[in-house]
Amino acid sequence: MSVPADQRTQRYFDPINPTQNPGFTPPQVSSSTVFRPQNSRDMLESIDRVVGKARYELTAAGENVSAWKVVQSTLLMLKVDSWDSLGFQMQQVPSLNLLMLTEAKVLSQTQCFCYCCCFWD
Repeated sequence: MSVPADQRTQRYFDPINPTQNPGFTPPQVSSSTVFRPQNSRDMLESIDRVVGKARYELTAAGENVSAWKVVQSTLLMLKVDSWDSLGFQMQQVPSLNLLMLTEAKVLSQTQCFCYCCCFWD
């Protein structure tokens, strides 16, 4: 059986592997596009100062200070969308880590107090 000339020159399109040019390899995009400054220690210290400023401003405004509020204020001050874009974990920032530990201790004491009051009457 003879195949018409126009069908012989047509390329087969594979929907699973849509690459038309087998020699072409797409550029590799790094999965980690987090900004890392030249001196990460200086960057961490500056983030820590902004966290301290955010905490101070919340306190001065008479607001309740929580890690969540401090993080949100810090992100606004640094003009970034997420903490991940800073390249550090929240626990790596000393003043934020201390605030989260304090919150955890208060929460555990509150839960213990509620448990004791509710079940030992």
